[in-house]
Amino acid sequence: MLAGMEVEACLLLMTLCHSRRTFVRAFPAENQQCFLEGLLGGVEYFGGVSGRCAFDNLAAAVKKVFIGPEREENEEFKRFRVYNGFEPRYCTPGKDGAHEKGRVERRVELFRCAHLVPVPKLENWDELTSVILAGCKEEDLKPHPDDPNQTILEAFEKERLSLKFLPRHRYPCCKYDTAKADGHSRVRYETVFYSLPCEYGRRRVELRAYHDRIEFFDGIKLIRTWERSYQEREEKYDYRHYIPLLSKAPGATLNGKPYDFMPQILLRYRSELMDRLGRRETARSLARVLRLILDHSEDDVLEAVELALLCGTVDPEAVKNLVLQMQGGWTRMARPLDLSSRSSEVTDLEIEHHDLEQYDQLMEMYQ
Repeated sequence: MLAGMEVEACLLLMTLCHSRRTFVRAFPAENQQCFLEGLLGGVEYFGGVSGRCAFDNLAAAVKKVFIGPEREENEEFKRFRVYNGFEPRYCTPGKDGAHEKGRVERRVELFRCAHLVPVPKLENWDELTSVILAGCKEEDLKPHPDDPNQTILEAFEKERLSLKFLPRHRYPCCKYDTAKADGHSRVRYETVFYSLPCEYGRRRVELRAYHDRIEFFDGIKLIRTWERSYQEREEKYDYRHYIPLLSKAPGATLNGKPYDFMPQILLRYRSELMDRLGRRETARSLARVLRLILDHSEDDVLEAVELALLCGTVDPEAVKNLVLQMQGGWTRMARPLDLSSRSSEVTDLEIEHHDLEQYDQLMEMYQ
């Protein structure tokens, strides 16, 4: 359960043959980026690379299976293994291959039952990764199955000497691709739409798809990084990408899909505008406030909107003035006057005291 939603996690598991030290990681899919990231996380966890590794015939590594041990490898996986310096051994397809990797065949189920039952309730994938990593460290402290007098971790300290050193630079576990944004300045990758700044509408951009994020580039310029979504037909918008268009179409703030993804304070501000001004003036006023983000920081604008609502106003000019005050520094209190030389005149002054009861009643309305 992640953030209150039930999701299916795919577990990648690696085990060293001598020590039985095990690495496990969960991913939202079984694509090649997840597979390579899991392998790289495993060798980093072990602190070295084995000379030879046994694999299933999964599509992320193998394009075609021939009779016997020969395989046509996936080009990206081939580059990955050559870079990290290990040789693969592919198991026999089907049930017969299960006996060739017995040390890992049932370990996924055993690990899940030991560390993921009952179903964990977490907020995100990072928390799940931390829970699973803690489970891996618990497994390290168990007795070695062939020598109960030592733990798995103690056996690994001897096996560590036979591991190869990791390359100095980490292999980029991503897919390089190009895509063309549509007329709404959205790029479709797999089945998900990601928004880009409006000036990239109908333009071709480059992208790098990692297991957890997608980076969009214009040449060497990073345009935007989005968290990768695995939800079918999801649309991910950043309302700031469309603000430059509001000078010509302010009505989009009411019925445009990107503006449903605004921060909560702006959604509340739009609701207050609707209650007080109606649809037409709401669109114009909200567009004026959003355009402030083009010249000022978003945090300052959001804070100014919140302050304006606390003061009981929705006037865009009030929001603008608050932004300018925050960026220019709040007005300091005037230094007190030195009236010591005119003390006699001051004592003769009569100060009229005003009744503040009406002011108190007014403030009670906003508490």
